[in-house]
Amino acid sequence: MSELFRTANLVVRSVPCEDLSRWVVTFDNYGLGPGFERDGFGEPFLKAYGISAIHVLGRGNDWYQYPEIADALAAVRQGVAGAQRVMTYGSSMGGYAAVRFADAVGATSVLAFSPQYSLDPAKAGHDRRWQQDAHRIQWLEAVDGPIRSAIKPVVIYDSTGLDGWHGDRIGQDVETVAVRLPHTAHPVAVYLDEIGLLRSLVFDGLEGVIDGPTIQREARLRRRASANYYGELALRQPASRDRTGLGLARKAVELGPLNGHALSSLAALLSRQNLHQEALVHHKLLVEISGAKPDYLIPYADALVAAGNLEEACNVAAQVAAIAPHMSRFQIWAADILWKGGAAQEACAALGAALAHNPTDLLVQAKLSQWRLECRGPVVRPGAKAWRRLQRWWARRVRIAA
Repeated sequence: MSELFRTANLVVRSVPCEDLSRWVVTFDNYGLGPGFERDGFGEPFLKAYGISAIHVLGRGNDWYQYPEIADALAAVRQGVAGAQRVMTYGSSMGGYAAVRFADAVGATSVLAFSPQYSLDPAKAGHDRRWQQDAHRIQWLEAVDGPIRSAIKPVVIYDSTGLDGWHGDRIGQDVETVAVRLPHTAHPVAVYLDEIGLLRSLVFDGLEGVIDGPTIQREARLRRRASANYYGELALRQPASRDRTGLGLARKAVELGPLNGHALSSLAALLSRQNLHQEALVHHKLLVEISGAKPDYLIPYADALVAAGNLEEACNVAAQVAAIAPHMSRFQIWAADILWKGGAAQEACAALGAALAHNPTDLLVQAKLSQWRLECRGPVVRPGAKAWRRLQRWWARRVRIAA
């Protein structure tokens, strides 16, 4: 293992195996945490199967909007020089990079799971899943502009909901091999692994022999054995079909008693029907089997609020704030829970941590200023110009909502 490139923002790590004629270039997905002392995307899997790989690791959840990204990609291209096959590979944020950077690294194939087209609010303002990061990031035209690719990327995604928009939007810029799998959730790789197709897709993708229609047909044939599929289908039921949704969610848990998506779907639908105590049982199990990951602690705390247990919800919110201080969206969420529960100082601390990651967020500035004023603490007041910008922004939102 060796480093081909390093800055404060990016590390490019080479992990060669015996076969140097085929390389996979991977890119981080969202939420892997700060720092570089971690495996690259898919690193243990690729190493186990003797596949040479180069892993591109970002400092954080910045969607590769770094001024030195071109230099990092040049280092990748040099690292795979002479190889017969080079595949870029990633999921979600990593899929975004795998599609966009294929030409820059000299790829012969692309395999992207649940790739996002862009999170720039000017292009994808309707996608609010990562809105704090979307507004924080300075989107670079050289990275986030129209996609150009000399090869057809293989893009596999849930064709329903927001991922469907992103996958189809990529296809408007470049010709793709699109494998659309409805109700398979984000990221779709979890579903593909569950039904036994993930490993062969990586091998076939590297060789450039993925047949999109065949994979789509086979993946759909296997969906009846998937807890992820039933869990996602349950969540997609309208409120008027809550009983149907609950039945589908219970079926999902029968298929996968420890499947995270199945358990979270059932818990969410139970809360929706005010069956709070049963919902909390499933949330607690999720937290336990996940090792207390924030993605499961957050809905657990929300369920505690719905059940009227604000004190315990505040304890969980404080836990999330301590686990993920680098994730501004988690800090903002935790701050709201803590404030509702009367933990004012802790709420201000969480909101202050979020503001430290995005000092220009006017809404967070205003909320923190108001909270500190109510606590009779020091007040952080945006200047008059900032307030005018905030008022104009809010007025636009009100007009759009109307």
